[in-house]
Amino acid sequence: MKGLLAIIMIIVVIVVVVFLIWIAVAFNGLVTRRETALAQCVEVDNQYQRKFDLIPALTGVVGNLTAFERDTLTNITRLRSEWNNASTIEQKANVSGQFDQVITAVRVQVENYPNLNSIWLAEGLMFELTGTENRITYARSQYIDLARDYNIKIQLFPDSIVAGWFGFQRIDDRCGL
Repeated sequence: MKGLLAIIMIIVVIVVVVFLIWIAVAFNGLVTRRETALAQCVEVDNQYQRKFDLIPALTGVVGNLTAFERDTLTNITRLRSEWNNASTIEQKANVSGQFDQVITAVRVQVENYPNLNSIWLAEGLMFELTGTENRITYARSQYIDLARDYNIKIQLFPDSIVAGWFGFQRIDDRCGL
């Protein structure tokens, strides 16, 4: 009888230990899945921040270069008109001097900024913006997958028992969007 009681006690201890190990493994797995999904949500937020940091740079470059180009064109158009309306050599010399100043300003800008072309710069920033949009799409897709896996895991038996005991809640698959 003593031997049978010892065997039953050993079996009970083994069952309890296996049960506790299962709880620990399930708990750690749920925590890992939840935290991985939430970390990916932060990555989505980082990519959106990158996007919103690029937009002012894009509009600034385009705006500044467009203003420079517009001002240069306005000055050249004005000077051409003055040249055509000039009736004396002095007036033409004065207009020519002003024109030389505009051309010098353009040369200085081009020398300081060899890639001075608003289309190229805007295209480069648009390329960055497109790349960021792709990163956002990828990060959101990863987050959605991770959130879905976690949400399924907390509902599947037997992990749903551990999830209920320890208060694991469903996470939003939209990442706050």
